[in-house]
Amino acid sequence: MDILPLNIHSCGRGHKKEWFQQIRRDFNPAVVAIQETKCGTIDDSWMESVWLSPKFKFKKKEAVGFSGVMFLIWDTNTFNANQAIKGEFYLVIKGHWVGIVEEIAIVNVYSPHSHSKKLRFWKELESLINFKDMLWIICGDFNEKQDEKNVKLTLKNWCGSVLKNLDSDITEHAKTFEKWDLIAESRSLTDAELSFWLNERKIWLEKEKLKLNMLKKKARIKWALEGDENTKYFHKFIRHRNNKNAIHGLSINGVWSEDPKEIKDEVFRYYSNLFKRGSSINTGSLNFNASLISHEGNEMLEAPFCEAEIWHVIQCCGSTKSPRRHRFNHKFYTKYFWLIKEDLKIALDWFWSNYEISRGCNASFITLIPKKSNPVALGEYRPHHSHWKLL
Repeated sequence: MDILPLNIHSCGRGHKKEWFQQIRRDFNPAVVAIQETKCGTIDDSWMESVWLSPKFKFKKKEAVGFSGVMFLIWDTNTFNANQAIKGEFYLVIKGHWVGIVEEIAIVNVYSPHSHSKKLRFWKELESLINFKDMLWIICGDFNEKQDEKNVKLTLKNWCGSVLKNLDSDITEHAKTFEKWDLIAESRSLTDAELSFWLNERKIWLEKEKLKLNMLKKKARIKWALEGDENTKYFHKFIRHRNNKNAIHGLSINGVWSEDPKEIKDEVFRYYSNLFKRGSSINTGSLNFNASLISHEGNEMLEAPFCEAEIWHVIQCCGSTKSPRRHRFNHKFYTKYFWLIKEDLKIALDWFWSNYEISRGCNASFITLIPKKSNPVALGEYRPHHSHWKLL
């Protein structure tokens, strides 16, 4: 992105026009942010003469004090602006940069000298930035006297105080949370233990969110430019989303509970009763004159499984579906069918002869997907099964 902030210290002088034109020739910026023109107004002909191209647009903010009018000029072949916002000490244009999907806001700043006005200005700008999640680029004259070395030192100290040992803290709190989660599976937790377990989870999730936000800021420009999904931020975001979607509490018989053992017992009880429910069939509505299969079709259904039939079923299954507990998906069966086909045939022949499946062979995972935001009861979740099976 070729964005050039430029404090021109008065554009009324004759040589400033030639100076600006030379900058355009040498650097060819797509966007120029101009401050301190020391002019009350500048006409369109002056802007066209310095830009050296008819394909441009600009926005200006009227003069405040002696600093003069403020400008943002951009090349319409590179940036398409659709909104402008004016503040006392800033000018914002929002739009899209060619080749980047995410919306971008470019802020031209001429900060006041007064400390109290600076605080008011930055609070106003902070509120504007937090109002909408997009890519923000801030440039201009901040009227700060700190040198580059002091700025870097300040940033380094801030990062050290906020992010020091963040990764190790996340790992430590996650291990403590998982440890008490396992304890809660074997026995009920006391009030003190439950309070400690919930506090550990809260601290863990807060630190995860802080780490996610920092990675988001670091990866945002690269992600927008390159469209790279295989980034640390991307995977951290997925883990944070999984933590957020976890069931942290349920309403059990009208009482809210966050005890993990009570939650797991309630889930087991709820779905055990759900799958055990019988259903009566109204035989009067059945059509006993339905067509019957032929004798040849009946023999085909009762025939033992053949290798061609097994291979056809494997090919019809999704090869990239989620793996089961043994960590293999169906791509394994398609790739190594030549190696395991005899064992598969033996297993399926045994089922054909004995008409039963060993306990555990047909087990699978069920994912509970919330039907709405902030669900409180199991009836507000939708069970989803995502595995293909050969049998």
